Formats: sequence, structure tokens, C-alpha cells
Amino acid sequence: MSELKTRIISAAILAPVVLGIVWNGGIPFVLLMGVCFVLMLREWITITRSAPNRIVWAIWGAIYIGVPCAMLALFRVSTDGKWDEMVYLTIAVVWATDIGAYFVGRKFGKHKLAPKISPKKTWEGLIGGMVCAAVSGLLMFYVLIGGKNIAAGCRINCDSLLGFQWLPFMVLCVFLAVIAQIGDLYESWVKRKFGVKDSGNLIPGHGGLLDRMDGILSVAWAITILWAIVG
Repeated sequence: MSELKTRIISAAILAPVVLGIVWNGGIPFVLLMGVCFVLMLREWITITRSAPNRIVWAIWGAIYIGVPCAMLALFRVSTDGKWDEMVYLTIAVVWATDIGAYFVGRKFGKHKLAPKISPKKTWEGLIGGMVCAAVSGLLMFYVLIGGKNIAAGCRINCDSLLGFQWLPFMVLCVFLAVIAQIGDLYESWVKRKFGVKDSGNLIPGHGGLLDRMDGILSVAWAITILWAIVG
């Protein structure tokens, strides 16, 4: 079976389960984030175990992985109906970026983005990911705003998301797409530094959980900083 088919099958099985838990929220989502933290930290420690200062790397890994997992859980269980939307945004943007970058990069990629860190990534792929992130953000904007309008029975105070109108919100999604790719490149740099190809083999066709969550971690960090500034 080709790598692409394996990736698609794995995604088709896992995506509905993850989205169901995200939609449900509450304790199941908190537990999901806890499990993700443990598994990713285990992969991180395995990757960096050859480092002379592996304790420092382990502590940094706990912070780097733990803070976004904790904040996503906090946002999703919030009762104000505001920041939990950023959990949906994080997932939508990262998945759209990954899909756009993968397919556009495979079809049109010629100019290497960071050949010494991740030889397969291209500028064309990055642009494709940014476009897909913008489109997914626009769709999400109108879906969530539409839901708010229905719930409110009017359009009063229901035409913005986290204070963003649709165009600035799309710009935010493009920015987060770039952050997602930076997170991907950072994990690639760490793996290359320690001579590791994948963070694990937990997900067939995708590698380890950290390989799939690197973009979500970096975007969640950005969302956390945004929350600290305007929340």
C-alpha cells in the first residue's frame, strides 16, 4: 500500500474520533489532551535521549508540549463561549495548512523552503497551505457567526469572531498557517539534530503523534499569547 493511501486511511479513521471528542468537549477533551501530552512527551524524550544535557531537553519538552495542551483544554472547557472557538480554529487551520502544503507541494513544489532542515518542504507548498488556511478560516467564520446569529435571533453583536471581522480573521488564519509551518520545521530541526527520522510509529503513514501535532502545538502557543494580550 502506498504511503499516501496509508495516510488517508489513518486520517479517515482518526479524524472523526478526534472531532467527536473536540465537539463534545468537557472531561473527554481534557483527558484527550492529557493522553496527547504523555505520548508526545514520551516521543520527545526518546528523540532527545542522546543529548548530553537530556534533562534540560526533557524539561523544555514538558513546557513546549505541556503549555499548549493545557491551554487548549482550558479554552475548550471555558464557559464564556468565546475562547473555545479558538480550539476549532487551531485544528481547522493546522489541518488545512498540512493538506494544502502536502498536495500543492507534491504537485507544484520546486523551490525548497528549508532544505537543510526539511528537504521536502517547498515555498509553493507553504503558499498552498496559507491559501487553504485562509479558505478554511473564512468558512469557519461564517459557520460560527451563523450559529451565533441563529442562537441570538438577530445580528446584534454577532458579526465578529473574537473581535475580528471576516477579513482580519482571514489574515489571522494566514499568519497561523505560517506559525504551523514554523512549528513543523522546528520539530524537523530537533529530529535532524538527533538523527531521528520520525518521532515514532504510532500512526501508520504519519509517524509519531508529535509528527502530527507539531503544527497544533505552535499554533496553540500563538493562540495562548493572543489570549494573554487581549483575553
